[in-house]
Amino acid sequence: MLARRETGEISYDLSDALNGCLAGLVSITAGCGLIEPWAAALIGSIGGIVYLITAALLLKFRIDDAVEAIPVHFGPGIWGVISVGLFASPRRLLTVYGHSNHPGWFYSFTHGGSNATLLGANIVGLLFIMAWVLATMLPFFLILSYMGWFRTDSLEEIIGLDPGTHQGPDNITRQHLAILRKQTMQEKALLTKTKIVNQQGLKTRTILT
Repeated sequence: MLARRETGEISYDLSDALNGCLAGLVSITAGCGLIEPWAAALIGSIGGIVYLITAALLLKFRIDDAVEAIPVHFGPGIWGVISVGLFASPRRLLTVYGHSNHPGWFYSFTHGGSNATLLGANIVGLLFIMAWVLATMLPFFLILSYMGWFRTDSLEEIIGLDPGTHQGPDNITRQHLAILRKQTMQEKALLTKTKIVNQQGLKTRTILT
């Protein structure tokens, strides 16, 4: 449906379908013991939509995520934690915790008015989780970036990690070499253009002085 709105054509992507299923499972993980089956189906379906939106945002902002871990786990995971605060069933809360003083927000209207305590607690928990991950992992990734270990070699970015990492140089085909030659020619052309621009800039400054 989203592809049809953008391009006018219907397209089917098996990878998106499978990742959407995974996103639904991720979405239901947080509240699997506290929600009713109908709510589980709804939460999982929304999780699939969250996956599609998050994947589209990554492409828009040119963020590299080859296995789509962020769209599958991050976005639907956030939605899953929030959904507990919306759909937690009083009956299941009573079974699990022995009381249902703070049910999901949607249920609270049938139990004496609006009660967003559980929803608010889960949102605060999300903020703490994000802060903890940021504080513990940001230095790690900054060190990787400083050491030059954060991304792979430029050639392997083109031909993939399989030839150099898993099966050795014998797996490199003529197509891979053609791609490498094309990249080398482009880099040389860019370097030549940069030198010309720098020389022209130097001549201009010399004349002005």
